[in-house]
Amino acid sequence: MIASSFIKELVEEHLQTTGLFLVDVLVKPDNTIIVIIDGNEAVTIDDCVRISRLIERSLDRDKEDFELKVMSAGADAPFRDERQYRKNIGKKVKVITKEGVKHQGLFTAFDGVNVNLEIAPKMKKGQKPGKNNMPELCSIPLTEIEETRLIISV
Repeated sequence: MIASSFIKELVEEHLQTTGLFLVDVLVKPDNTIIVIIDGNEAVTIDDCVRISRLIERSLDRDKEDFELKVMSAGADAPFRDERQYRKNIGKKVKVITKEGVKHQGLFTAFDGVNVNLEIAPKMKKGQKPGKNNMPELCSIPLTEIEETRLIISV
């Protein structure tokens, strides 16, 4: 079986000179290799093709057959890497804690330990903004987070 550590090392070394970063590498028992990348800017198809070709050149199909999938982390995919948190500050997110508590709000800060959200107060119909309905500030330790996803608005 192909070692995911080999693929990780190979891809991370290549990505050092780009604005991209490795989110995850999965090698399934049937030798399906899934490489997920992300970037400070959008990930293009050309970026995925370059990584795919790099991996293809580094593995020998005569020794071990494999299926390879290189993809960007989807906008609706949960965050898996701290760099995804850093690049999404200022956007609306949904955070689910390990206890199942859901928080939804503006992602205001990330210090590597805590995720800070500004949660809009629930206002009754016709209620005007005022002193008593200010946004709630919420700090959630990264270790207590089960999942964080972007809220995609249309």
